[in-house]
Amino acid sequence: MNWLETEVGLIYQVFDQPNSSAIVDLRNPLIRLRELVRPLELEHWELQEPLDDVFLCRLLVAKDFDVEQALKLAQNYSAYRLKVYGGVRPPPAWIASGMCIIPFEDRHGRPVVVVRAKYIDGSISSEVMEQGYRASVDTVIAHCLSKRTTNVSGSNPLEQYVLMFESEGAGWSNFSSVIMKIMVRESNSHYPERCAGIYILNCNHFVRASFQMVSPMLHARTVKKIKFVVAEKVPALMQSLVEPEKLPPEYGGRAPPWASPANSQNLSDRLGRLMAATYRRLGLEPPGEDELEEESDESPEMIPRKSSGGRTCCLPW
Repeated sequence: MNWLETEVGLIYQVFDQPNSSAIVDLRNPLIRLRELVRPLELEHWELQEPLDDVFLCRLLVAKDFDVEQALKLAQNYSAYRLKVYGGVRPPPAWIASGMCIIPFEDRHGRPVVVVRAKYIDGSISSEVMEQGYRASVDTVIAHCLSKRTTNVSGSNPLEQYVLMFESEGAGWSNFSSVIMKIMVRESNSHYPERCAGIYILNCNHFVRASFQMVSPMLHARTVKKIKFVVAEKVPALMQSLVEPEKLPPEYGGRAPPWASPANSQNLSDRLGRLMAATYRRLGLEPPGEDELEEESDESPEMIPRKSSGGRTCCLPW
């Protein structure tokens, strides 16, 4: 528990290194929340996704360790999962756009979600955006659950992802306040504290101005997670987070370049290797896609871990 308290404290304060002010009282709120959530687990046993300590810690962080508010989040989340029948698939328009790919994990075992801003259609419908965002984070969840063992991850204890917002080539036609509002709403309501950090790559004056417009919508802790990275520092930043053999040449890596939407040939091109591998493992690849299994960061075996109520881990799409 001491180790977990330290890790949760770092995540709560958005620190990279141990700091005396990062210490939090996790034990008491967690014990109380476990008891309050147990009836919810029994009521919604068919969902199969664990309401375990990892899940509860994210809710406590999101609500500043207010147990009653964290319980409301747990109740809302269970209701949401029932409403979407467990998980959300990406709509064809989202896949075809190429705006969001999940190609690999970083050095800490966190899935890397890459948003390629130049492919964002500012006029995209709110329904497609909502479904696409949910599907992307649900992929992260399914991937993290598939890697579980009997121990909490030492490098990614709350099973979070990293967001890379690639702004190279983007303009006003790629910006929409509606899109940002959907992302903020979904993050707060259905996916609290899933994102560990946000990196704005190839940042320029336009990008900074765009984020200044939306920053009032963001939680103060979310703002602390955002790092603006100018073009000349992008390769070094990316190589510090991800092994060079995974990165495309534009980031100083040795992997093939990421395909544009027009030149995509397969599911991995359209969704990223990690996301495509997750869909293939779950049998969710869209009709007409090739079934060739490709090498990925995914563990091929799912090792379920008991939740606090005894259920095992699997998103039931």
